[in-house]
Amino acid sequence: MKANPQESKSLVLIVDDEPFIRMILRNFLEREAYQIVEAQNGIEALTMYNQLHPDIILLDAIMPDMDGFECCTQLQILGCSKHTPVLMITGLEDEESVDRAFEVGGHRLYNQTDSLASFATTGKTINSTISVTTKTRSCESGIAAISDYRCIN
Repeated sequence: MKANPQESKSLVLIVDDEPFIRMILRNFLEREAYQIVEAQNGIEALTMYNQLHPDIILLDAIMPDMDGFECCTQLQILGCSKHTPVLMITGLEDEESVDRAFEVGGHRLYNQTDSLASFATTGKTINSTISVTTKTRSCESGIAAISDYRCIN
């Protein structure tokens, strides 16, 4: 696990058993001004999620100990899908794996075998996904405040 929390940046949890893939993603996302935390498998990812509540999760599908599919299922049980999008990144291309990624709660699927240039598109997706998630959180906080006010009065 690697964590360097800072307050002002959006937090991205990168989950992959391959250090090289984590490094590529980390380097790209740090240039885009994201705060990065890393996990090597699904078990570490669940711990990091519970401790830090990242804004978005990039999750590999095939890992030891707990794969991305099971991890995503567990994240959904923890309520992750409500506020934290999960983008699955995998080398799997078969239709069954793609369908399974969405069934377990993945918001989007990217193929690791694509060129590194495709990470630019991933970065744009992350930017817009975090923006929408942040706005949703703000709206829900406002609605909760109005509900609390109505209950008091």
